[in-house]
Amino acid sequence: MNRSNDAFDFAIRVAELVRYLREKPERFPLAAEMLAAGVRAGMAARDLEDLAGAAQASRAREAAAAIEEVSYYLEMAVRSGYLTELEAARVRQMGTGLQEALAGEPPPPPADQPSPDRPDQGASS
Repeated sequence: MNRSNDAFDFAIRVAELVRYLREKPERFPLAAEMLAAGVRAGMAARDLEDLAGAAQASRAREAAAAIEEVSYYLEMAVRSGYLTELEAARVRQMGTGLQEALAGEPPPPPADQPSPDRPDQGASS
């Protein structure tokens, strides 16, 4: 997984969602702020793979904070009726996955395979 590319894709997805919000008759008043946070996430993670040590950690934290901000705006849009849960779900999912990647957490195992921490309970020894 290339975190820089994933963050750029996240920023694009946020921009597309903001465009959708702006095309609706009832405009979400925080759309510009959501777009700015999405762009900040992409910019903070730009060329992240080329950085090392403290610089990489600092930029990853910046990107994660901007993703958290987008998540907050999404929650506001859903709770206030500007978006449905389904409309917000893909961006939320991308943001969660990207935050985990930025934190260096390993991705979860596929659903059909047991986790290394929890062996398949149906298997015999």
